[in-house]
Amino acid sequence: MVKAFFTKNDSRFSQTKATSPMQTPLVEELGYLANTNFAEQVLADGTYQPSPTVDKYAIELLYKLCIPNSVPNHDLIPIIITPTKHTQGWIRTKEKSAEPSGPSMAKVKAASQDHILADIDTFMRNLPYTKGFSPRLRQLITDVEILEKAGVYDVKKISYNSVNACRFQYEQQKNGTRYDAISRRTQHPCTRTIW
Repeated sequence: MVKAFFTKNDSRFSQTKATSPMQTPLVEELGYLANTNFAEQVLADGTYQPSPTVDKYAIELLYKLCIPNSVPNHDLIPIIITPTKHTQGWIRTKEKSAEPSGPSMAKVKAASQDHILADIDTFMRNLPYTKGFSPRLRQLITDVEILEKAGVYDVKKISYNSVNACRFQYEQQKNGTRYDAISRRTQHPCTRTIW
C-alpha cells in the first residue's frame, strides 16, 4: 500500500517532466525560474522566437504568456521579503500547527522576534528566489493520506496532501495571498513575479 502511495504521489508531483518547457531547447533558454533574457522576451513583449523543434502547442502557449496591458508594472509581485516584514508576518501567525520534525510553529514565531535569527531566517527564505537554490529542508515533504470515507482504504479513494515544514507553509500561504490580490485587482488571472 505504501508503494502505491509513493507511486501516485511521485506521478502527481512530477507531471511536468516530459512537457516541452522542461525539454531542450526551452529549459535552457527560459530557465527554471524564467529569469533569462528569452523569458523576458516571452513575458514583456512577445518577441521570443522559439526553435522550430518546439512543440506547436508550447509555441501557442508561449505567445499567450505575454503580460497584458491590464497588468501594469506597479502590480509586480514582490517575492523577496525584508526581515521587518518577516517579523511582522510571524507576529500575526497562530501557533497551532503540527510539525513532523524540527522547531514548532511557536518556536519559529518566537525566533522571528530576535533580530539576528530573523535575519538568518529571512535570508534562508529568500535564497530560492534570489539564487535558484533550494535548501534541503525545503525539499522535505511529509505525505499525508486522508481517508475520504472512514474504513475505506482503496488507494483511489484516499486524498493525498503534502505538508512542508511550518515555516514554508506560511511562506506559501503568503505568496498565494499576494498572487490572488494582484489577480483580483487587475481582473486578470495572469500575474507577474519579480525574481
